[in-house]
Amino acid sequence: MKIVNMNEITKDQILQAAQILTDSLPFGWATLQEAIKEIDERLIPENTMLVAIHNIEVVGWGGILAPVYHGNVFELHPLAVRAA
Repeated sequence: MKIVNMNEITKDQILQAAQILTDSLPFGWATLQEAIKEIDERLIPENTMLVAIHNIEVVGWGGILAPVYHGNVFELHPLAVRAA
């Protein structure tokens, strides 16, 4: 398994990440389109988005969002892993 920046993965892997988000947190992202939108909105230079990949499959991912509260706090959002 390796951990890589989400900006470096394929579109298919982005879809895998979105599906993991929908499967693991359906109350927040009920559809694949909502999950893809969430990923697109978070993939900005101020955030750190990391993905765990085994072979070529995404097994989990998460974001560390830009600091808030005058640079004193980072937010972990979202954090999702494949159920298997």
